[in-house]
Amino acid sequence: EDDGSVDQGEGLALGAEVSARVAVARFTGLGRVALSSSQRREDADVAWLPSPYDQPVTIGLVGSYDLGRFWSVSGRFRYASGFYVGSDRISVVDALTLQTIGVDPVRSRVEDYHTLDVKLAKRFVFRTWRLDAWLDVQNVYNHRVPEPVVTGFSDVVFDGLGFGFMTLPIFGVEGQWGGDVRRP
Repeated sequence: EDDGSVDQGEGLALGAEVSARVAVARFTGLGRVALSSSQRREDADVAWLPSPYDQPVTIGLVGSYDLGRFWSVSGRFRYASGFYVGSDRISVVDALTLQTIGVDPVRSRVEDYHTLDVKLAKRFVFRTWRLDAWLDVQNVYNHRVPEPVVTGFSDVVFDGLGFGFMTLPIFGVEGQWGGDVRRP
């Protein structure tokens, strides 16, 4: 618990999620919106507080376009409400750089998370095997946000936060032998 004692606490979570899929000619898109609340309290006579993992709004959009000749391009956009850090904090410390990061005093949360990933892929088809190659660039516009550092020792209150990944290019290859090499 926050005061260092060990006891049982209570948690409460509820939410709703809606998703949709669209397929038009060579384009396929998926979208998801979730609204949720995750709260906790250490004792029955204490007020409910948002869990450190609480993100009331999350949105995910994924799209893929078949360019023909076994080329495809796809993208993923993600958004989530910032993590709750407590109503008594005006700043938190980045665990890696030891820099102070401001906290929205009205929301008691760090900055909202959002990122865009883009992937370009090519499939090479041979008689009995295929080779897929791709370049996946994650966090294209380099939006790094504070996020919890979960150590397993004190994951209820985050005294330090880390920053998410910077722009991360990933090159990948995958081969498949046998079966129908033209199928996904």
